[in-house]
Amino acid sequence: MKKQILINSNNKGITLIALVITIIILLILAGITIGTISNDDGIIEQTEEKTGQSQRETLIQKIQADLLEETTKKGRTLTQEEKENVISAYGKIIEDTNGEKILVTTQENYKILLSEIII
Repeated sequence: MKKQILINSNNKGITLIALVITIIILLILAGITIGTISNDDGIIEQTEEKTGQSQRETLIQKIQADLLEETTKKGRTLTQEEKENVISAYGKIIEDTNGEKILVTTQENYKILLSEIII
């Protein structure tokens, strides 16, 4: 029975060195994770960018649906002026230096070329 007590008294658990190594490894992993999430090209930045792109595309589809609805109501193809009237409900139409018309939306300030919208 004394042998068994001696054997058990030598197993006191993890050593201080093992504990320090474990803490260092956890700190390294935490540093890598925080860097991946928060840097300029991190997960959060990518998510915000993709969300903005998705909202912009959704807005374009909504405007196209409104144009189709107006076309159906009139029973004919809309003139350019009528299309611009429908589109202008979403923001201000401006002309850039190249003469191309751009919709600047009132919400989120998206800039959308009319050529992207008009069907």
